[in-house]
Amino acid sequence: MEEARRPMGLGKWQHIKALAQDPDVGPPWAPHFGHPMSEDHVRHIYETFIPLQVERVGAHSELIPGVLALVQALRSQGLKIGSTTGYPREVMQRLMLLAAEQGYAPDCTVCADDLAAGARPGPWMALACVQDLHIGAVSQCVKVDDTLPGIAEGLNTGIWTVGLALSGSPAGWTQTENEQAD
Repeated sequence: MEEARRPMGLGKWQHIKALAQDPDVGPPWAPHFGHPMSEDHVRHIYETFIPLQVERVGAHSELIPGVLALVQALRSQGLKIGSTTGYPREVMQRLMLLAAEQGYAPDCTVCADDLAAGARPGPWMALACVQDLHIGAVSQCVKVDDTLPGIAEGLNTGIWTVGLALSGSPAGWTQTENEQAD
């Protein structure tokens, strides 16, 4: 799991490619399969993985405690909520339904496969949120993320960026594990 978490925040296609280049993951591939990982292999893994992720995303969809109250407080001040994600739209559609059932729906969601320009760590998804939300200047935005590519996305956009250390991706902890670490 530690190896799988390293590229968290990248689009899932890019995530698979990054794992293939990881010094702990990529080198064992060639001796095991008889050749280095190719684009066709990445495509096959991606196309196999995404339906499984759509199926399993619900097991990890519970809102982080306090998030709903925070979003409501921000909205009461007239602020808008945008979301960028390494998930493809197909996975995010399922997750957005589950989040909406819990009372959360961002004003804008941009997925890794939504834009021809590409995903993180480039600024494109965050800039698409700025545009979709009709924000006049990126200096009026704050980007909060718990992945290195997501933090780089904010910095590359020029948006005020806040990195979270004890959220899901970097720490790899469940909510219970996080609470026990206090």
